[in-house]
Amino acid sequence: MSAPTTIMCDNQSAIKKKIKLVFHDKTKHFEIDWHFIQEKVEEKIVQVDFISTTKQFVDILTKALSRIKFETCRSRFNQKNVEFQS
Repeated sequence: MSAPTTIMCDNQSAIKKKIKLVFHDKTKHFEIDWHFIQEKVEEKIVQVDFISTTKQFVDILTKALSRIKFETCRSRFNQKNVEFQS
């Protein structure tokens, strides 16, 4: 059997919900998704781990970032600065 796929999450409340089934009015919209992920966690197909918000390098794909944060994220993708000639 192969190792589980790891999902890195910076939302500790979301991680705790994978352990304890507690829903409120505000969480009902993702109840079906939660059950799917919970099933995969129990089957050891998926593993959910915490990652600090400051280390979320995928922010480069979802947010407007400062130049420093952008360059930090880009370096984690092993991308280099490319200069275009006109």
